[in-house]
Amino acid sequence: MIFYNLKIALRSILRRKLNTFIIVFSLTVGLAGITIISAFVYYELSADSYHPHSDRIYRLLTDDPFKRFESGISVIRGRTPPKMKEIYPEVEDYCMFRTENVPRINTGTEAFFGEFEVYEATPSFFEFFSFPFIDGSPEYALDDPGTVVITNDLAMRVFGSTQVAGRDIELEYAGFMSGDTSITYIVSGVVGREIYASHLNFDIITRMDDIPHQLTAYLKLTGDADPVLLEQKFSDNRKELVSLAGEDGIHYLQPLQEIYFDTTRKGGFDSGRRDKTFVYVFFISAILILSIATFNFFNLLRSNFAERTREMVMRQIHGSSPGQAAHVFVAEAFILLVVSFYLAVNVVRFLLPWFNSVTASNIPLELLFSWELSLIYISIVALLILISWWFLSRLAGSATSVRYIWNTLPVKSGAPHMKWVTVIQFFVSSLLIILSAVVILQVNYIKTRDIGFSRDIVEIKMPRPLRERAVTLRDELLKNPSVNMASVTTGSPLNPMWIIQYQYETGNDTVSYEVNIFNGDHQYGNILDMNLLEGRFFRIGEAGENRCVVNLSLVRKLELDDPVGRFLPGDSARTIIGVVDDFHFASLEERVSPALIVYSESGSNILVEFDERRYAEGMEFMRRTWENFAEEYPLHYESLDERFESMHREFTRQMEIILFFAFISVVITLSGLYAYTSNSVKKRTRETGIRKVFGATAGNILSMMIWDYSRSVIVGFIVASVPAFYLARSWLGNFAYSIDLTLEIFLAGGAISLVVALATVMWQSLSAARKNPADSLRHE
Repeated sequence: MIFYNLKIALRSILRRKLNTFIIVFSLTVGLAGITIISAFVYYELSADSYHPHSDRIYRLLTDDPFKRFESGISVIRGRTPPKMKEIYPEVEDYCMFRTENVPRINTGTEAFFGEFEVYEATPSFFEFFSFPFIDGSPEYALDDPGTVVITNDLAMRVFGSTQVAGRDIELEYAGFMSGDTSITYIVSGVVGREIYASHLNFDIITRMDDIPHQLTAYLKLTGDADPVLLEQKFSDNRKELVSLAGEDGIHYLQPLQEIYFDTTRKGGFDSGRRDKTFVYVFFISAILILSIATFNFFNLLRSNFAERTREMVMRQIHGSSPGQAAHVFVAEAFILLVVSFYLAVNVVRFLLPWFNSVTASNIPLELLFSWELSLIYISIVALLILISWWFLSRLAGSATSVRYIWNTLPVKSGAPHMKWVTVIQFFVSSLLIILSAVVILQVNYIKTRDIGFSRDIVEIKMPRPLRERAVTLRDELLKNPSVNMASVTTGSPLNPMWIIQYQYETGNDTVSYEVNIFNGDHQYGNILDMNLLEGRFFRIGEAGENRCVVNLSLVRKLELDDPVGRFLPGDSARTIIGVVDDFHFASLEERVSPALIVYSESGSNILVEFDERRYAEGMEFMRRTWENFAEEYPLHYESLDERFESMHREFTRQMEIILFFAFISVVITLSGLYAYTSNSVKKRTRETGIRKVFGATAGNILSMMIWDYSRSVIVGFIVASVPAFYLARSWLGNFAYSIDLTLEIFLAGGAISLVVALATVMWQSLSAARKNPADSLRHE
């Protein structure tokens, strides 16, 4: 009997090609979306939870001495963690590390360049963090000061293998802490860091022997320790546990599993790697897509059932119960679901690399088939099968011989009315379209906003050993007519900058303020095309005269009248010679803060402005000049426009994902609408014929049908506008500088929904309106 039902169901599926295609397409997309997003959510939410005793590991935070981040910073005095373990029995152990930058790695025969992140860590690092060892052992990995542990990605890049324990590797340091030095190590282990999501982002781990003044620290508490009470003890013992903020600073404990999602330090060096809201938005979007696909599935099943009411009644007349009569339809639903799920899995296999790239994630293919996620997929498919059985059984129970005469199904058959389903579908689509429009406009605003300096400047990153020759390279570049200007600097405004705290007396009060410091030569302000409001920029030879240019935010913060010519408050040796308009040196999420520019003829980078008419010639000259200047190092450069966009890359990713979801939701909704319109027009053939007999024109019929379908779109859009407004306003609230949320944005989203919906139903409605009434009235 089962095989008979499957055979009948398969025939029905192949006979109704349009409905079958739309059901399979909708379910494939919906199941693929929920599959890949489930993997993404599982991967992200499990960040750092796989380490042993992760519930007892805390990162140590302290008050920010510059008061930039209210939640504190993770820079701790090196002597503090050992002191805590000595004083408090609740502290079972500690782990510390500091980060260094290695721009060059040598293996004896080859040199590799990049931005390699090195953690100089205490030997307890792998007792706290259980990254899987591909080669070597965590117990002995950091026993010897001359050994290093590297990631499998780095091992494949520099050695071509992950079995490299015992090989030599030379690191050329160029960090602020280590200075310029080269050290040869022996590789003691290879770990697979990228297999799991983690806030730790390293390429190399070396052993820490000398405790530095500042570092990052983690504490492992005993099983019965209360972190809240321990924090209170830290607060009560400030004099002995002095923080970077002095005796007034307090130490805090941040749970390990919260670090990955901690984005309170926007732009900070210790900020989290993922906004948890972003993860939840993904998951909700996938649920909405699956819901739209499910609505299509059940509505087209209902439509198929309505067309086969006669078959259902005949089965009941010949002795079948409603449940037995529904088995064929259940078999049909089962086949469609299984085929759709099979296709969805293959779609996910194909899309996974793209998805990882867009989301900046690293989900391995094996995770998709883990038992936890497989259970979720099977549960979803099983639930849809059970709902299909219940849904079709209720429809079968409603099919009686009396209703067969009228060849219809009652409204109270248990199935939602198609118009309300269409409203829900267009609610979701309109919501995603409006949000897509807001994100697109904001990303475009980021790309086109005046940021206070020219974005067309190219910045050359000088290797640390060559920085003393920066002036020589600058002068060499200026010899070519395609180079308009060149400036030596410690970095463009978009590079990390120094922050200095000044204090000055005013009356009986001491005022303190923080200011961002930028260094550049006499061409710094000119090459960046900064807007000079008062005074002037630097001149050659003013390096020793302690002069500075300040931005408008600093003038406003200190309420300086006629600032040009007066001393900088808190620094009586430095004179203000100019005021520039505010320029952005952080993302648009943050307001421009006080800044000053000081004169310096030395620096680590070179800013270059090319003649726009001879840009290609200038770039080629720069490459040739570099080859003659530093053949042993690769040329590393980027435009300030590229740098500024990279600071907002997360929002570009969000735009791409939301656009993708919006597109998929619209396609699924319109495919369902097309199938419903096709079935509906057939059912209304006699109605249109009668209307035309009584004098209705083709235009009247067309207008009636279009309005009938348009109402669902309009209602869905109106309902979607309210949550869209609050979600858009909440998202734009992340920015200090953003677009205005205008009515035109919402109307444009509604217009797009309406136009694509009308385009979908227009052809079939027009065909029905033009049909000869004589043919329509003969329609059975």
